Amino acid sequence: MNGKQVTRIVITIVFGTICCTAVGASFFGSKIFNIGLPFFQFISFGLVGSVAFPLFYFKRYRDAIYVLIMLFIINIIIANLTKVSFLIIHLLYFSSVIAAIFLFSKYFFNQIANLKISRPLVLAAILALFFVLATALQWVVFARDDTPFYILGNLPIGFLVGLGLGIGFEISEIFYSKG
Repeated sequence: MNGKQVTRIVITIVFGTICCTAVGASFFGSKIFNIGLPFFQFISFGLVGSVAFPLFYFKRYRDAIYVLIMLFIINIIIANLTKVSFLIIHLLYFSSVIAAIFLFSKYFFNQIANLKISRPLVLAAILALFFVLATALQWVVFARDDTPFYILGNLPIGFLVGLGLGIGFEISEIFYSKG
């Protein structure tokens, strides 16, 4: 990995995490800083998505696997996930973020380069879809009656996390191309 790639990765991580956190804070205020609430996803998945995107973009798959496994373990420790059910649920959403970012970086980011303003919306839609799928899978695994409520609740959170990440990725592209 050369110095330009490292610089671009760092810029993407910084802007992606900051923008995702800012989008979350603008909608949910200081609730995003409470680890016990689902709004903390703006910070944790903002960081995860911001790390995953440049590694997938530069086809550093082995590095992505190592770093994302470490981030998952750190997320488990920070969130103090002691119940197996919470661990499985977190794994579902963590995997959803990674799958959405992989799909976006591989099949959409360069293909819609001329439509820069729409790229954050595309990522937001993909991540919202993956959050809905993760919630539906959670319904199948745990057979909970309140899952339809969570589908409606997780859809906008997934959309906003994706929007924050997408805006951060676009700003990092602008910042990198000017610098």
